[in-house]
Amino acid sequence: MSFTQDEDQLLAQERLLNEVFPEGALTFEYLDWLYRKSPDGLNISSDYTEAGKLLGHYTMVPQRWIIGGESKLMALSLNTAVHEEARGKGLFVRLAEETYSIAARHGIRGIVGVANANSTPGFVKRLGFTLVSPLPVVAGVALPVPLHAASNHTVNAAFLNSKQFTLLTARLHFNRPGGAAQEWSIDKLRWRLSSPKCQYALHAHKSGVLVTTTATGPLGARVVIALKFFPSNEVDQVDTAALIRQAAAYHKAWFFIYSGFNNSASLKGIPLPRRLLPSPLNLIYRKLDSTLPDAISIQFSSFEFLDFDAY
Repeated sequence: MSFTQDEDQLLAQERLLNEVFPEGALTFEYLDWLYRKSPDGLNISSDYTEAGKLLGHYTMVPQRWIIGGESKLMALSLNTAVHEEARGKGLFVRLAEETYSIAARHGIRGIVGVANANSTPGFVKRLGFTLVSPLPVVAGVALPVPLHAASNHTVNAAFLNSKQFTLLTARLHFNRPGGAAQEWSIDKLRWRLSSPKCQYALHAHKSGVLVTTTATGPLGARVVIALKFFPSNEVDQVDTAALIRQAAAYHKAWFFIYSGFNNSASLKGIPLPRRLLPSPLNLIYRKLDSTLPDAISIQFSSFEFLDFDAY
């Protein structure tokens, strides 16, 4: 087990992850940001080395959550990789359980994760997770015409460190009472939007804020990916239609996709059947101590793309 701080170790983890998942293109810069710079704490990882070569790796990153009105230290299950030379030794389960045991001793109360259709059975049957629900996905058409009462902001280092970003986010109601949701703050949002993995944009309206990025859809069409809605202090519900329209105008896109759920943001669109999704995603959960509710009774109030590492 380790809290990844050594650069040689991080380089070895980068090499293994990219060898096992070559389509992932995880850079050292990204892993350094994800593993070592989160305001919620250093990652917790278990590694398996044989003859000086890293052959197995499992990682979680701490996340503060509000559950039952109280702040709880949770962890997001992330990267799991076992080299083909070490498969068939039960490393997946061994590394995972070792990580969970050490995490519990360091105050981690429970684990959330997002698993695809292929990996979900392994987490449920072999690691004691419960499948909470598939993450719903909706798509729709957006009118790319800007609103006078809204604004767009390209996210970069200058913006994240500006007075403008502080003022825009200071009026947000990050942590609404009720249900279980990740605990957000201005500092945490600033860190999350500094990820080197994506180019983000922030769209502001009197009802709240939307964070977006883009992807290329069928026939090369640009698609807005709605990553997370944050309500303002003055409203119960974000005006999602206004913010999607503002985002579409900024990105010059006619279509949007949104995955997840948020009690403060109801977005109308066409539900996409799971058979049409390239990798349907499932929200999974495992508690590590008795202070957390069982999976059958926990009620998640918000979980969107920005709550994990999809973008």
